[in-house]
Amino acid sequence: MELMQLDKVDISQCQVAEAKTIHSFNDGMYMRETSVKAGTLVIGCTHKKDSFAILAKGRIVQLDGSERYEIEAPATIITKAGSQRKAYAIEDATYITVNRTDATTVEEVEAELYEETPMNSQITNDFQKMILEIGITEEEIQAEMDEVGYLDIASDDFYISDSTIQGKGIFAGKSFEQGDFIGIAKILNSKTTIGRFTNHSPYSNAEMIVKQEGVYLYATQSIQQGEEITTNYKTTLQRIQQCQQ
Repeated sequence: MELMQLDKVDISQCQVAEAKTIHSFNDGMYMRETSVKAGTLVIGCTHKKDSFAILAKGRIVQLDGSERYEIEAPATIITKAGSQRKAYAIEDATYITVNRTDATTVEEVEAELYEETPMNSQITNDFQKMILEIGITEEEIQAEMDEVGYLDIASDDFYISDSTIQGKGIFAGKSFEQGDFIGIAKILNSKTTIGRFTNHSPYSNAEMIVKQEGVYLYATQSIQQGEEITTNYKTTLQRIQQCQQ
């Protein structure tokens, strides 16, 4: 990619890259830490409030309105309300934002701090590409979900709530660490609450482990209480197909 053309990037034509994001809440403060690989283009949210942004690792080229400049870690930036940035990672980079907030969940803090997040449109684009690849329509997927029953498994570890991604989603009832077991998504041929309502995301924080007797959901990174739990449908489908061979 030509670094001088960042302001002309068509987001809808970009492939969604993997990004590791860690959310932390502590005594009225919220910290969001995102790590990306070199060659990744990051599209930031539009901020409602001023905030600190810290480049803790790596080197990026950043576009802020008409201003374009290179930043090398360690560096601290003040993000002004109403601004939205694009950044291209020249090296593997870790970017941190810090805000004061009374919110206690990721969904609440994003609604408070950011305008409509471009991440959701990227998730939608990735989902559309995926269903085209597997040869099924979104309507067919939804019809199958609506028609097929599921085992309603209750647990204090997760709960169902409205999702900013799609309809209802599965949310963490407690904090999980990488590798923690979250719950069962499928037992033999029967989907459970998790299998029915876990939403797709290329930025997923959990993965489905497929075995002969069922499908199990595990955290792939730290998940805060109240955060939506997501998985990558494409990876799950590939694992199911491999298991059936």
